[in-house]
Amino acid sequence: GSPPAVAAFRWSVLPSQDFAGISQSPSLSRSAGPDLMLDQQEQSCHWIDCSATYSSQEELVRHIEKVHIDQRKGEEFACFWTGCSKAFSRLENLKIHLRSHTGEKPYICQHPGCMKAFSNSSDRAKHQRTHLDTVRQHMHSPHQLL
Repeated sequence: GSPPAVAAFRWSVLPSQDFAGISQSPSLSRSAGPDLMLDQQEQSCHWIDCSATYSSQEELVRHIEKVHIDQRKGEEFACFWTGCSKAFSRLENLKIHLRSHTGEKPYICQHPGCMKAFSNSSDRAKHQRTHLDTVRQHMHSPHQLL
């Protein structure tokens, strides 16, 4: 096999979708397709009174969750991203909403060869049905061989 350092390096540079999108659960992974470029640019936190900057989307998301979100208690979870005034009754809904600011798309289409990614599981599920519709159209096509 490879020396451990080489194997570890190879592992660290492979984004999660290189494994055919097998994972069903969200992760702090890079987005697929054209959105991959987002993770290679400097990422800034625009939470009110915060100007932290990170070299990757993954680091930015981790910062927001640890510093701005997970410390909070209460009955209302408000977004304090500059220019945003949305509030949620559940912490999880605030975390999902924050993806609209960070561009995080952890839900990758499971269809082989499709590299589309989504910020929430319901949008991914809706998209994946388009692959099923395409298969059904081919099955019921009047152009079948006799």
